[in-house]
Amino acid sequence: MNDQQKNTENFKSLWQTILEISRIIFEISLIVYLALFLIDEIASGFVSNFFNINYILTICIIFGAITALNQKNEEPKTLQPLKKYDYVLMISLAVLAVIVVFVKIKEIGALAWPISILSGILIFLISYLFLNNENKKEL
Repeated sequence: MNDQQKNTENFKSLWQTILEISRIIFEISLIVYLALFLIDEIASGFVSNFFNINYILTICIIFGAITALNQKNEEPKTLQPLKKYDYVLMISLAVLAVIVVFVKIKEIGALAWPISILSGILIFLISYLFLNNENKKEL
């Protein structure tokens, strides 16, 4: 192997490492942003009075774009049918959505509960259809 081939291999290896770090930064910044956003929405001003979470959003967008533009064409994973864990996760997210929506719109009165419950049902159904559709594509 000559020096040029070694340099090319080293560059490819370095580039793959940079892309992997970029993906990890994107995932972490997205989770941190969503957690801080949710906390600030529930307890208004709890985060935003001390820190502008838009900085984290900017980092998330930049590294998300890098990650999305450099994805490899991997072989599709074999998906398995929905399990109990999937249903528990969907129901948990729907219940969390009901709580968050209710907290945000409780000032409108008696109409807050039906709207909150409908939003939870909608989130559950969309999650179910999305996961079920993904499984059917693979089969």
